[in-house]
Amino acid sequence: MTAPRPPGTATLRAVVEWSWELLDAEERDLACRLTVFSGGGLSGGATLDAVESVCGIAYPEDLLASLAEKSFLDASDGRYGMLETIRAFCAEQVPDETLATLKDAHAAYYLRLAEQAEPLLRGGEQLPWLSRLSAERDDLDAALRHLVRSAPEDGLRLMAALSWFWRLHGLAGQRVGLARELLDAVGPTPPPGLDEEYALCGLNAVTGDDDERLVRADRVLATIDRQLRLPFTVVLWTLAVGPERSQDERVRAQVGDDAWGQALLAVGLGFQEQFAGRPTASEALFARALEGFRACGDRWGMANSLDQLGLYADWRGERARALELIDEALTYARELAAPEETADLLCRRGTVLLRSGRHAEAAVDFARAAELARGIGAHDKVAGAHWGLGDAARLAGDMAGARAHYESALETSARSWYSVGQTVRIFLGLGRTALAEGRADEADDWFRQAGTLSTGGQTQQLELAEVAEALAARAAEPEQAATLLGAASALRGQLIVDDPDVTPVERRIRRLLAPDTFKKAFELGSALREAAVREA
Repeated sequence: MTAPRPPGTATLRAVVEWSWELLDAEERDLACRLTVFSGGGLSGGATLDAVESVCGIAYPEDLLASLAEKSFLDASDGRYGMLETIRAFCAEQVPDETLATLKDAHAAYYLRLAEQAEPLLRGGEQLPWLSRLSAERDDLDAALRHLVRSAPEDGLRLMAALSWFWRLHGLAGQRVGLARELLDAVGPTPPPGLDEEYALCGLNAVTGDDDERLVRADRVLATIDRQLRLPFTVVLWTLAVGPERSQDERVRAQVGDDAWGQALLAVGLGFQEQFAGRPTASEALFARALEGFRACGDRWGMANSLDQLGLYADWRGERARALELIDEALTYARELAAPEETADLLCRRGTVLLRSGRHAEAAVDFARAAELARGIGAHDKVAGAHWGLGDAARLAGDMAGARAHYESALETSARSWYSVGQTVRIFLGLGRTALAEGRADEADDWFRQAGTLSTGGQTQQLELAEVAEALAARAAEPEQAATLLGAASALRGQLIVDDPDVTPVERRIRRLLAPDTFKKAFELGSALREAAVREA
C-alpha cells in the first residue's frame, strides 16, 4: 500500500491528520492515551514509568521511539511530550469511557508519586525529589483537579502530600481556590482516618486570620494526640495561627520520635524561649535543632535554625559571624528554590548590614527580598522588606524615602498574627522619622500607637522591648530613660550591641547619670518590665 502524499500547502492540523494516517493501530492507541498527560515540549511531558503505568502498556519504549521518529512526540531528557496541536487532535480520537479510565489511572499514579516523594522532601534526597515534583507540576495539578471532582478523599491525600512542596516553592497561594473546592466537596467534618489531611486542606484554603476554614482546621489539629504522618503540618499550623500552638502538649505527641519532628520541636521551643526573653536558652535550642536537621540532611531546617543563630550573633555585635551564618542559610534556601525563606533571610542579612553601617548594601538585600516575595504574593514578606528599606533610608538620612517605604509596608502588610509585630516596627520607624525631622508630637503619637499594639500577649515581648527603647529617646528625665532601657533589656533578654537607634541613647543617658544612679534605674525597669513601658 502506498503511503499518502504529504499536503503541499496546508494548515498544521492538516499536516497532523496526514501524519496520523502513517501510524499503525498500536501507535495511534498510545498517542491517544498520551493525551491524558498535561505537558509537552517545553512544558514537561511524561516519564517512561508514567507512560507505562498510566497508559497500561508494558515496555512502551519501541512505540515511543517510533512516535518520536514520526514527529508525534518530542523526546528529551527521558520525558515524552506532545506539541499542543498534536495533543488536541489526538484527544479528539479518545472515546469518553476510555478518557475517564485514563484520568483515573493518571490520578492514581500521581497520588502514588506524591506520597512516595513527601517524606524524602525532608532529608538528604530533597533536591532531586523537589526537582522531580517541579517537572511533574502540571500533571500533579491535573490529577488533583480530577480527584477533587471524582474522589475527594483521595484528593485530600494528594493535597496533603503536596503541601510541603508547595510551601517550599512558594506555590501554596496559587492553590487556595482548589483547596476551598476540595474542602466543600468533602464537607464540614474529616473523613475517617483523614483528620490530618483534612486540616491541611483547611490550612491551604486560608487567606486571612479570621477565616472560618482556619478555625475548623485549628479545631481538628488541636484534637490529634498521636504522631503525625506528615510532621510538617505543625509548621503550617503554627504559621497560620501563631506560635502559641507550639506550647500545646499535644505537639510533643504529634512529632513523636520522628528525627525531623524532634528537630522541629527544638525550633518551636527555641522560639518560646525567645519570646520569654531568655536568649541563651533559645540559642541552645536552635543549635540543637541545627544539629538535628544536619543529621537528617534537611536544608529547610538548617536554613531556619541558622537564621536564628545569626540573629543572636547579631544581638551580641558579632556582625561578621552573623553574616556567615545567614549566608550559609541562604545557600540552603536557594538550593531549595524556596522564595519565602530566601526573602526572610535577605531581610535578616539587611538588618545585620544596617547595624554595621552598610546602608546601601542593606537596601539591596531588602529590595531583592521584596521582589521575591512580590512574585509569590507573600504580602507579609513584601511588607517586611519595605520596612527594612524604610530603616535603610532613614539611617542613611533620606527621610522622605523612609516615609514612602514605611507607608508602602503598611499598605501591603498581610492580615495575620505576624502582621501585628510588623505594624509595631513600622510605627516605630515612622516615629523615628518624624523625630529626626523635628516633629516630636507626631513621633510621640506613633510611639503610643506602637505601644498599644504591642501589649497583646507573649509573642509581642520583643516588639514591646523595641517600643521601650523608642520611648527612652523621648523620656523627660534620664532616670526614666534608663528605666525604659532596663525594661527593654528584660523583655528581650539583653540590649542589642551597637544598635544605631538605641546605643546612642544609652550612651547619652550614661553620660548624664552617675553609674550607681543609672544601674538603679535600669534594674527598676528590669523588675517592672511591661508596667514601665505602659507608664512611660
